[in-house]
Amino acid sequence: MIHLSRFRLVLSFFALVLAVPVCAHADNLVLNGNFQSGFSNWTINAAADDPWAVITSGALRYASDGCTGQQCITGSPSEQSYLFQDLATVAGDTYTLSFEFGTSGNPMELQVLFGGAVVEDLLNIGVSALTTYTIPGLTATSSNTELRFLGRQDPGFNQLTDITVSTSAGPSPIPEPETIGMVGTGILGLLGVAKRKLLS
Repeated sequence: MIHLSRFRLVLSFFALVLAVPVCAHADNLVLNGNFQSGFSNWTINAAADDPWAVITSGALRYASDGCTGQQCITGSPSEQSYLFQDLATVAGDTYTLSFEFGTSGNPMELQVLFGGAVVEDLLNIGVSALTTYTIPGLTATSSNTELRFLGRQDPGFNQLTDITVSTSAGPSPIPEPETIGMVGTGILGLLGVAKRKLLS
């Protein structure tokens, strides 16, 4: 009877381990994506008409631009209202970009480029509070990928914050701390059951 109980205990333990998902941790490649350190790690065109600036509103900090006219997006490099950061990527790996954006009204545009390719173009979306935009499936072609934002806002100002670029998560050979804790709790519970069975 005791041997059968131990056998069931072992089976229960392996079932518990297999049932706990082990997920890879997706790190954010963007440094200072919420602009808490101003424009540290970012490059802007200070020569643009009403270029990007960091604004503080309570606990929130965001990048804001009020560049007027189409040259803010399609003009010469000296005219464009750009904000960019070079990311350390792995060629062939896939990434997900996320950011929060709000705007004061039309005409406006926010163009987002990943590795030189336009991956989002928000054009004349009207008045909008900060809204989260997520763009999955971005493939890096080199070890260095530029993330660039081009902004235009004729009647007012754009707001941009909480920018993240993360790798697509896959199976990880190393369990996360939460996973280890869950398995440990399950083991202790099973050992308690076994002890009670052996003493009964």
